[in-house]
Amino acid sequence: MNFVWGYFWVIISSGAAWYFNFDHIVPFLFMGAVFQSIYLLSFYKNYKLNKPDVIASILTGTTLQILSFLIFLFLCFQFNWSDQTVLTALFICLGVLTIQIFEQIRYLKSLEKAK
Repeated sequence: MNFVWGYFWVIISSGAAWYFNFDHIVPFLFMGAVFQSIYLLSFYKNYKLNKPDVIASILTGTTLQILSFLIFLFLCFQFNWSDQTVLTALFICLGVLTIQIFEQIRYLKSLEKAK
C-alpha cells in the first residue's frame, strides 16, 4: 500500500479541479504523476532494502520535483495560462510533497520498531 497515497491525491485533486471546471486538467494530472513517479524512483531502492539512510534519495527526489515544477511554471507563463492554473498546480505539488513526508516518517518509524 506504500507509494499509493500520492497517486491517489493526484487523481482526487485533478478530479476536483475538473469538477470545478478548472482549465488544463491533463497537465495537472501529468505533473502530479511525474512528481509521484520521481519520488517512487528515488525512494524505492531504500524502501526495498530497508535502509535507514534516506537523506540522499530524499534530497535527490525533492530537487528533481522542484525542477519539474519550475519547468511546469515556465510552461504556464509561456502559454499565458491563468493564475488559477499556477495556484492549482502549486496546491497539487504541495499536497504530493506533504504525503511523501508522511510516508517517509512512517517508513523511518517502522524501521525503528523493527530494531
